[in-house]
Amino acid sequence: WTNCGAQLTLSRAKLDGTGGTDLRNTTPSGCPWGIDIDHVGHKVYYAEYSAGGIYRTDMDGSNQTLVNPTGTSAATTPSDIVIDPVSGYLYWSNDSPPRIGRVQLSNYVGSDFSTAPISPASINSMIIDRGAGKIYWSDFGHGSAGSAALGVANLDGSGSAQDITPGSPWPYGNPQGIAADLPNNKIYFASGEAITSMSTTGTSPTDFVQVPGQWVSTMAILAPPTNLVAPTVTGTNVVGSTLTCSTGDWEMN
Repeated sequence: WTNCGAQLTLSRAKLDGTGGTDLRNTTPSGCPWGIDIDHVGHKVYYAEYSAGGIYRTDMDGSNQTLVNPTGTSAATTPSDIVIDPVSGYLYWSNDSPPRIGRVQLSNYVGSDFSTAPISPASINSMIIDRGAGKIYWSDFGHGSAGSAALGVANLDGSGSAQDITPGSPWPYGNPQGIAADLPNNKIYFASGEAITSMSTTGTSPTDFVQVPGQWVSTMAILAPPTNLVAPTVTGTNVVGSTLTCSTGDWEMN
């Protein structure tokens, strides 16, 4: 996780809560924000909101490197990062000016991701559905002309983005964190004093959790594997023969 408080650190702990440690101090004048892991390349990426920039480190926090995307607008106030290691892309959201950038993990070359005809005001959080080829985002600055509280677009950049904001007028606070239960076609978003669930198309919004007097900023969903296929081995059980093994599949959301 990142710490945008007094310490400005990149930290980690075991899932049982033990072994917590700061891996490194981040840039001294900034504010580390969104974070994601490239499980294939064994790298950590985080967004440096205040100082601007996207940084990469090894899994132990060493070898911090400023990533310089080519072909995109500058990451001046990056708020979130999503890694798609299967397709080999890194996505980041920028608060101001609001936009989404996409680059290849191999060389950091890419382009700005089109959200047209939606004009975001302040993109805060993103998730991707690789199976359906979709990217979803929340717009903390919802309320400005042309902005949508929640939007979705095709991962390959084709077609037009869609406003999936439930309710008119918008009955919730500024949307911030966003998460998905994709096997059940559900989106969850945090907005002020509640976590709200809805369908992936923006219908049937329901307050999932209410916390009066509090401010919900982000969340995560622990889901079982959506696709579990054991590898198979074919061939003759004879010394010197060639065996063929499938890769199998274990895909998590």
